[in-house]
Amino acid sequence: MFKGTWRTADGGSVTIEPVGDAWHLAWKGGAGDGREGCGVAVGSWLYAVRSPADAVAGAKSGTAAEYDPRTGIIFYEVTDRGEWPATFYHPRDGGKLTEAVSGRAPKQGLEGRFLVGYESQTGEKHDAITKVIRRDGDRFRFGWEKEGVTLYEGVGLPLGPRFAAAWGLPRYDHELIVAEAKDGALAWTAVSMKGPVTTGTWRKG
Repeated sequence: MFKGTWRTADGGSVTIEPVGDAWHLAWKGGAGDGREGCGVAVGSWLYAVRSPADAVAGAKSGTAAEYDPRTGIIFYEVTDRGEWPATFYHPRDGGKLTEAVSGRAPKQGLEGRFLVGYESQTGEKHDAITKVIRRDGDRFRFGWEKEGVTLYEGVGLPLGPRFAAAWGLPRYDHELIVAEAKDGALAWTAVSMKGPVTTGTWRKG
């Protein structure tokens, strides 16, 4: 239901193609010309991101984080057990999703500070990372820190069946796009690290 080329309101288009268990997005024309992103589908919902125009694969982060400033997607199944099952993906992962559980998560609400660990598809292992989630108006700010250093930053929205966030290296304007397929179109909501929450519709064409 997501595959194909969709018209955007600014006269451009976005093409969505499957890559393994994930999706690749490419914008052409309009304000997003030349930008790329990735996404993961959950039923009729597509949780996607768009990388900043200045994010180049292989750029050094200057921290213990992996060297790639492109934007990744992560989403959580929020529970009241203090554990949130999570799925995350980054363009470097070649269509392979990573699943994990965020322990010591908030049992009530979405804001909190808790410890996480993960191993990426590229073999990078990180443990004892402090994840911080705080509300900022209509969005949620995310931070992943270790020993006082911010490894990754993100911005999220609780839409559809999951709580999703765009994430990546600090100082980049990562963008989250949550789209629902209905009536032959994709109704989307987007937010970036710097911009407001916006909505719109993509149509096939």
